[in-house]
Amino acid sequence: MNDVVEIGVDEAGYGPLLGSLNLCVFATLESFTDEIQDSKKIYKRNKINTLVNRCQYYFQEFDSKTNFSYNEIHNCEPWHYYLNREDENIDLYSFNNQNSWVCLAALFPSEFNQFVAEGLNKAEILTKVMIKALSNIFSKLPSNHKKIELKIDRLGGRKNYTNLLKSWGATIHSFEEQNQISTYETTFFNRQVNISFQVKGDTQHHCIAAASCFAKLHRELNMENFNHWWLERIPSLKKTAGYYIDGKRFIEDIELYRTQHNILLNTLERNL
Repeated sequence: MNDVVEIGVDEAGYGPLLGSLNLCVFATLESFTDEIQDSKKIYKRNKINTLVNRCQYYFQEFDSKTNFSYNEIHNCEPWHYYLNREDENIDLYSFNNQNSWVCLAALFPSEFNQFVAEGLNKAEILTKVMIKALSNIFSKLPSNHKKIELKIDRLGGRKNYTNLLKSWGATIHSFEEQNQISTYETTFFNRQVNISFQVKGDTQHHCIAAASCFAKLHRELNMENFNHWWLERIPSLKKTAGYYIDGKRFIEDIELYRTQHNILLNTLERNL
């Protein structure tokens, strides 16, 4: 058991045309000894159980059928897999045990497109989702935990994150920026937080690898539900993973059904 709360952040579905943009914030006091493996190492297509098993390693009480149960209250777009709309625009869902805290965030195309219409670009939208999820986690962390470390994969080739952190609402007290890692002592969400951006952080820290697996699992379950809904109505339809070229093929294949049933394209594909 650590005396430091380590918080990792990762996303899945940042690039695709169809389906949800998913993000996870994973915070923990646990010490994990297994080899660090993020979702890219764990997941093979259509092998969702590999992700489930890895998520259970990081959070033993996790049960995908319980923790990822579909919320029928939010079924205005039943081809999407809403969990619990805690926010007006972002599907937020969180759970925890004594030593770990998980927050899952999903943004579906209609909400994504609303942010685009407001003038946000894709990176700004991802930041908005991340800040919401981080706020959720920080609101649940016990106040007696004094040492908090937020670990994030380095974004592109940049080394300086001072302006970015200030835009997040962080107050920077000191910083060190090197080729492989940039670290900042900050006040963030009214807590003293050490924030680091590290090259290939998902291969260096279990908290980021865990966030990667939870986000990827959430995304894959969303796409599984998406494909299932459409194949029930068009049995000859070929499944899609939602990436741009195949996503366009999928939209063409469902065009007749979509128009006959007045399903808005804005609810299916993102304005990238």
